[in-house]
Amino acid sequence: MKLTSAPVARFDSVTRGYRGYVLGLLTLVFVINFIDRQILSVLIC
Repeated sequence: MKLTSAPVARFDSVTRGYRGYVLGLLTLVFVINFIDRQILSVLIC
């Protein structure tokens, strides 16, 4: 019986542009969420 290991994810195949795109998108979501919370806190008080 031969044991095989699970395939390992290769991060070399992810391009630098894609990493930048994902980082920019996550940063934009974070900023929008932060601004939204600030607006809600001003409107509720």
